[in-house]
Amino acid sequence: MLGVSLLLALAIGRSAEEPTEVRVRSLLLKLTLQEKVELLAGVDGFYTRSVPRLGIPRLKMSDGPVGVRNYGPTVAYPAGACLAATFNSGLAERMGVALGDDARARGVHVLLGPGVNIMRVPQNGRNFEYFGEDPFLAGKLAAAYIRGVQSQGVVATVKHYAANNQEIERGSIDVRCEERTLRELYLPAFEMAVKEGKVWAVMNAYNRLNGPYCTANDWLNNKVLKSEWGFPGVVMSDWGATHDAEGALKGGLDLEMPGPDIWRPDVVLRLVREGKVPERTIDDKVARLLRMAVAMGFLDRPQQRAQTAASLNRNRQTALDVAREGIVLLKNDGGLLPLDRSKVRRVVVMGPNAHPAVTGGGGSSWTLPERSVSLLEGLRALLGESKVVRIPSPEERFDFSASLPVRDARAEIFEGTRLAGQPLAARSWERIDFDWGESGPVADGPKDRFSVRVRARIEPVKTGAYILGTESDDGVAVLLDGRPVIEDWSDHGAKRETKKVRLEAGRSYELEIRYYENQGLAVLRFGWWPEPSSYLLADEERLVRGADAVVVAVGFGPSSEGEGWDRPYELPEGQRRAIYEATRLNRNVIVVVNSGAGVETESWIGRCKGLLQAWYPGQEGGTALAEILLGITNPSGKLPSSWERRLSDLPALRNYPGKDGVVRYEEGLNVGYRFFDRGITKPLFPFGFGLSYTRFDYSDLVVRRQGERVAVRFRVRNAGQRPGKEAAQVYVVPPKGVADRPVKELRGFAKVSLKPGEAAFVSVSLDRRAFERWDTQRGGWVLDPGTYTIWVGGSSADKRLEGRVRLP
Repeated sequence: MLGVSLLLALAIGRSAEEPTEVRVRSLLLKLTLQEKVELLAGVDGFYTRSVPRLGIPRLKMSDGPVGVRNYGPTVAYPAGACLAATFNSGLAERMGVALGDDARARGVHVLLGPGVNIMRVPQNGRNFEYFGEDPFLAGKLAAAYIRGVQSQGVVATVKHYAANNQEIERGSIDVRCEERTLRELYLPAFEMAVKEGKVWAVMNAYNRLNGPYCTANDWLNNKVLKSEWGFPGVVMSDWGATHDAEGALKGGLDLEMPGPDIWRPDVVLRLVREGKVPERTIDDKVARLLRMAVAMGFLDRPQQRAQTAASLNRNRQTALDVAREGIVLLKNDGGLLPLDRSKVRRVVVMGPNAHPAVTGGGGSSWTLPERSVSLLEGLRALLGESKVVRIPSPEERFDFSASLPVRDARAEIFEGTRLAGQPLAARSWERIDFDWGESGPVADGPKDRFSVRVRARIEPVKTGAYILGTESDDGVAVLLDGRPVIEDWSDHGAKRETKKVRLEAGRSYELEIRYYENQGLAVLRFGWWPEPSSYLLADEERLVRGADAVVVAVGFGPSSEGEGWDRPYELPEGQRRAIYEATRLNRNVIVVVNSGAGVETESWIGRCKGLLQAWYPGQEGGTALAEILLGITNPSGKLPSSWERRLSDLPALRNYPGKDGVVRYEEGLNVGYRFFDRGITKPLFPFGFGLSYTRFDYSDLVVRRQGERVAVRFRVRNAGQRPGKEAAQVYVVPPKGVADRPVKELRGFAKVSLKPGEAAFVSVSLDRRAFERWDTQRGGWVLDPGTYTIWVGGSSADKRLEGRVRLP
């Protein structure tokens, strides 16, 4: 029996087997101008419009570089930075396949990922979503990820095009960046996504680039992306990033999301009828949308596909494998790690990120996991509950039912999550301590998508330090006398946030609490207490002193690192205190950090013996971390971004976050290892660095020309006592005397898995582009003649082998 979509295709005189361009032209001829214009903008948040009479379906989208997040619990994969740290293109493709499978299970046509913006400064709130500081690594992994997603019949979307390297003022900031820096640093990952990944969708960024908004940037979209790179697919806006109807229509945008705010049909039709925008421009945009839909089979089959138990388990395994290979061991003084399971009597776990699991950062990538394993749970599963003791952070001991009094609390409850419109109801509350479950604060009101504003007073009787605390599911914000104190405005499960403030006796402070619930459970609690006199109780100090090892889990999370804001560089004060107290009492302290890039370490790194960078390791991250700590898994992650010794070392900081609405990338190519290689200062941990429980030898380098390419071949041997994986890296050094080029650039990498004593040959093929630089005056890529050095090693600062080749 013919499917409905196939019957529709036959009804309009075209079969599903007909060539894509023929079907696109046929459909385009049958569309009215009104229908074409309506297809240029989304509808209902995450959909495109349909044209039922022609069998053109409504396309369903989902956020999700790390999970298909919009439609309930799903597998939450490790963040992009963790995937980048694997240096494993095959694993990136596996993750793409898994994401595509999850998307098909939810009927999603378009997945809004991956993100490939370069890490310019470590504070960028979305660094964790991206693939680090090097465009070659980012591009190769993105292309593999895209191939995986699209192999499942789901469109991948590479974003945010382009130069969206900070969240501060992202909706208006004008990035001023010269062309060579764009071509060599900020655009290549997008180019590789298009040319190697064959991506079908590109998302324009919020920011301006050298004047025009990215959504109206003719040079960026029409000249570079569509003309030079030959991109045949759809350029969509980020949500709400379209500003000017005519400018965006002419500037290369094809689809306004989430809906017709700027490209309202009456506005676009008027521009066409007045001759300001040619109809052929509209046709090209519609053709791109149709081309994508036809080529991906959306007109010929249902998109939803049942997910089997075996498929779900494979996807969970992929999430675990990415975490295993992406977590980076940065410090292991005295060979403290791995801990010997047969000898461990007690491990103490401290820090706020030990439990519950910190699976991802905040914003549009945050995914509600269908299950999760915290570091604490992972260790207890492998060592037994009696051997793993958790010491709660002081703020976890605060009892909301024993809070100091909150006076004259008056609450307003609103429909929707934005505290907008007329309140549904008003309430007077004696305490703010509610767990509404799947209900809400109003008996006959909404159970999901509601918000609450509470106004009250607090009056301290003693001058001193106090702790203000919340527990919420989802977002909460606390203001004291109009000043933000707690800002946790994102979707998440029930979690606590605290902030220390100094209050004066006799004063009455105006308190405002803002809260919203999106979907699922609803929790809102607020309390305030005098600051405790000590961090640890006496019994807890004894436990820490007597432990074989102490693991302190610190860093950020979905409320402190995410979309829409840039995070602090320093760890929160309470976390630094946890490290200090642990190292004061025990010599065997391992710090585990959750973040998307480097953090301030100068104040504490000398005190701990071990350091693991866990990124945001997804729902299976606790298992992976426990396996690494106990030697079940040998760490093999390598840093996809350099860790500076101090923030002031970075030249980009002189022009961050910008001034008067403009940020100037005056550091040019001096980002990451390209800067550190100049020798002005050394990084704390270099790009590509990561320790292992074994060691690897490199030998037998051969470099030879093969036609237009250069073949690089070398041998890697596991010279230690444990099985392990090594991410071998190949860099190209330009000829001597060539001015204004980076000292070296990554141009190849390979992940090899070796048993003790085993060796393998690694082959990397370098194309002409691996040796070229952009010449702005000539308007193209040029090859400087001379002898190039091929530099092979285990990191950007670990040269093991060196060869040479003369070009051209």
